Amino acid sequence: MEQYEREHLNELREKMAANEREHESFRRRLKEHDERIVQINNLTLAVQRQGDVMERVVDAQQKTQQSIDRVEKRVVDLEREPADRWRKLAFEILKWAVIGALGLIAGYILGR
Repeated sequence: MEQYEREHLNELREKMAANEREHESFRRRLKEHDERIVQINNLTLAVQRQGDVMERVVDAQQKTQQSIDRVEKRVVDLEREPADRWRKLAFEILKWAVIGALGLIAGYILGR
């Protein structure tokens, strides 16, 4: 019986050793899995931060474009203003020249 007990004891030791190796493999794989999860979480956070930054950049671009549009409108208005003045001045000069010419013609006709 002693022989049987020794064999059985050796068999149990071998099973326990195999079981321990298997558990060690599981622990190593779980540790690797946990590390990958941490990396994925870090990557997810980095992508989220990048998305937030991109959103702020888009907002800033839109505000900048709105400012540029306002400035362009003001420039057009400011450029138009002197042109309107010159047009009005030219009209007044032409108007007085026509009135003067009509006055000369009327004076010539009435003076005869």
